[in-house]
Amino acid sequence: MRSAVKFRLTLILNVKTLFPAWLKHLQATDGANPTHARAYACAVSEDTLYVAGDVQDGATMVDPTTPQTSAGKNDLFVAKLSAGSTEGNLEWVRQVGTSENENLAHGGGIVLDGSD
Repeated sequence: MRSAVKFRLTLILNVKTLFPAWLKHLQATDGANPTHARAYACAVSEDTLYVAGDVQDGATMVDPTTPQTSAGKNDLFVAKLSAGSTEGNLEWVRQVGTSENENLAHGGGIVLDGSD
């Protein structure tokens, strides 16, 4: 029996109308199939949205610009999206980890320091 596939969604709402401005799927793959990733935190800087979380079981985040590599087990990821664009373009995803499990703390967050 195949387990359910989960995709992380990033939704930007228009604050005046509360209608979606755009919706973006952040995807992970085990090389053959979509697999689990969990997003736990986000931060906004001007027209940029950063999303952080973890990707499970040796999978890799799908990044159209830079292929990602799993370090094994669960890894952390940070994704950068253009919040000011009409489509929420994915600019990049970075995935880091060791041969052990790395997980973003539930209730944790992401902090921006002003540099890209």
